[in-house]
Amino acid sequence: MNRRQAIKTAVAASVLPLYTGGPQPVLADSIPGSPAFNFLAPREAVFWKTEKERQRYRYVLGRAVLDFVQDHFSGSQLPVWRKPLSQVDLEKRVVNILYWLVRGVDTHTRIYPVDPAWLMAQILEESFFYEFAVSWAFAVGVCQFTQPTAESYGMVCPKSSYPADQELKEPQMAGERERLRALYREKSRLRQKHRSLFAGSSDLLKECLQTLAAGKSMPEAKGHLLALQREQKLDADMDEARQNYREFLRINFKGRSIFNKKDLAFLNRFDQRVLYKVPVQAMVRMMAEHLRGRNGNILAATAGYNAGLSTTRYPYRVYEPYGIITPYRETVKYVSKIGINYQEIRMRM
Repeated sequence: MNRRQAIKTAVAASVLPLYTGGPQPVLADSIPGSPAFNFLAPREAVFWKTEKERQRYRYVLGRAVLDFVQDHFSGSQLPVWRKPLSQVDLEKRVVNILYWLVRGVDTHTRIYPVDPAWLMAQILEESFFYEFAVSWAFAVGVCQFTQPTAESYGMVCPKSSYPADQELKEPQMAGERERLRALYREKSRLRQKHRSLFAGSSDLLKECLQTLAAGKSMPEAKGHLLALQREQKLDADMDEARQNYREFLRINFKGRSIFNKKDLAFLNRFDQRVLYKVPVQAMVRMMAEHLRGRNGNILAATAGYNAGLSTTRYPYRVYEPYGIITPYRETVKYVSKIGINYQEIRMRM
């Protein structure tokens, strides 16, 4: 059995805990349409008109994503997962994510229609469909929501100092997130107090050298040195708190499965970002809102998802309504890779 036949069989036969059922779809061989990319998403885009077309689109897109991964990532460890493809049940995850993604597109199309293929390309870059992905900034799940953003969309997230329930592992580490925030505030106050040291270091160095060259003493040098040492200690403490909180999240995800009913019940109470229903539909809504705010500019909308929509603002003549790609190196790379993912996926549809 070749890979396409295997995927068709898996799609038709899978009984997935997060899939709500309905008639079994027939996987079509192709979907009409050019893979050509237009960075201005049309306001009146229609991806399907009937339930049959919706099912057909959903599973052809799923097959295209899986074929893309197979073609380009089967020979090495998968990004984020750090495992070979043979050890990851990616079909199950892609099918489930697509179910909620397509529902989200239908729900939020009045805000702005979002291309499902672009969203799958985006999730691929965000998490490679790994539900327990945890970023440096504590973004979690396939859509990589931070806690403040997730809570604004109604998701349950771990509180910094309040265990979700008695099942928590290492609950004493839950407060490390609040500790990190307190350390950030202290560092901010330190840098504000010693602004000439941290903000104008080149001028201060020049002053110090001139004072030494003139054979004079610099009484404030000791205070500056203590401030630098304190900042170094704060940085070390922040690294420790960050590592501890990430470990707190990971240890409570370890060994669990979103496809296991008992684990699913715990995760619903502990951190809903690792699930699909709410996060995936929230991602669709956010991207729809960003597209509306940037007149369909999918590049600016996507950059906004990564760095905040305000960072894409460009208040100058014709460019103002559309915005720009955020001029951060990480965001430019992020948008570029999603564009390539999208093109590769569309070519396989």
